[in-house]
Amino acid sequence: MITIQRCEPSDLPAVVRLANAAYRELGGWTTEHGVVFGDRIGQADLAADLENPDKSILLAVEDDGPLGCVRLEVQGDILYVGLLAVRPDLQAKGVGRTLLAAAEAYGVAHGAGFAQLSVVSIRAELIAWYERRGYALTGSTAPFVYDQLPVGVAQRPGLEFVILERPLPTA
Repeated sequence: MITIQRCEPSDLPAVVRLANAAYRELGGWTTEHGVVFGDRIGQADLAADLENPDKSILLAVEDDGPLGCVRLEVQGDILYVGLLAVRPDLQAKGVGRTLLAAAEAYGVAHGAGFAQLSVVSIRAELIAWYERRGYALTGSTAPFVYDQLPVGVAQRPGLEFVILERPLPTA
């Protein structure tokens, strides 16, 4: 049975392995392999998030450890959703939907009226997945900051992020 819990410092090594596998390894449908190479996230980045009271990381776990993760930040009326990652061998089995629902419930509990996220613009299948869950393209984009990549390195020029948003139910 999947449970949702907050990430603790002792979880970080497993979460880093999980996120890097989901974003960079072949096998899962959410991979960015061929778009960006190198690790997606490092342990220091996630440790800094755990120290920030405005941020949280939720985990979907079972007895054998983390199955997926999502990074959250509430700023005013907006819940920013990021780093939604599921172990490649468990993708397309409901773990991502469960994490996204938990993220949205977290946002509602913390006073957010909207959830917002960004996706690399060339990831049509991932954009469609979020649209099926009620997210809509806002028409806004954000630059892909090539010179500030924390770990990975882009393999394609001309990348940008598209912004998706959905209203959250009132608490």
